[in-house]
Amino acid sequence: MLRPAAKAVVVGVLLVSAGTTPAIGDDEIDVDVNDAGQAVIEARKDGSPGRPGAGTTHGTTPVGTNSAPAPVDPKDPEDTQCPGAAVVLNATSCMGTSDPGGGGTGTAPTPPTPAELGARASAQIPLDAPTLHLTPGPGKTGLVGLPTWLWVDATPATWGPATATAAVPGLSVTATAAVDRITWTMGDGATVTCTTPGTPYTPNRGAHPSPDCGHTYTRPGVRTVTATTHWTITWTGGGQTGTLAATRTTTVGDIRTGEMQALTS
Repeated sequence: MLRPAAKAVVVGVLLVSAGTTPAIGDDEIDVDVNDAGQAVIEARKDGSPGRPGAGTTHGTTPVGTNSAPAPVDPKDPEDTQCPGAAVVLNATSCMGTSDPGGGGTGTAPTPPTPAELGARASAQIPLDAPTLHLTPGPGKTGLVGLPTWLWVDATPATWGPATATAAVPGLSVTATAAVDRITWTMGDGATVTCTTPGTPYTPNRGAHPSPDCGHTYTRPGVRTVTATTHWTITWTGGGQTGTLAATRTTTVGDIRTGEMQALTS
């Protein structure tokens, strides 16, 4: 009745050998081999007859073949435990993957390029908008024809240089940021471009013009002045280098210019 050398694989349940009668809970399973080379699987409740009938389920599976396994239930822990089990459930859980638990493909993430790290390092550098100074200043009245001095506070955050580094294992990139020019829009149609922060005005300067950044109004009026710093950020690392650009802008209003009135008697 049974072929001693024949074995049947019960996929998704257990591995059994022909001629044995394993039990699962209160059930017993009989394995037989028919003339077509198929294993006849029979399960019965304890004490029920050992052949198909009431209380018995049966089916066939080819001996020595890999039948299609039952679908894996991700909520059933037994369906996801392949290491050490007698049966490989299916290709979506353990078979053919580099992860014994079926949780992933094992592919390592792509490391960032030097340019990507350069952008990360650049984003870490604080770049603040400039603090503007003019003579005579907002709310005060200057005279037409007298020089207006222009300057900003020069700190690492407002003028540079400032640096930051971004790194991953095996690669480090450092970025350095500095202002290369500042553009002043004076409100009278004129634009002044300076490559320095400008020189602060002091009373002993009198009516002399600024040595490096200034303007002279030729008509009276009340104006709004805008200044924009232009940053160049250079990154280096991994045998490569590159540049990025950024700007920061500040606006001040109520810049007044008047004419000197002559007194006559």
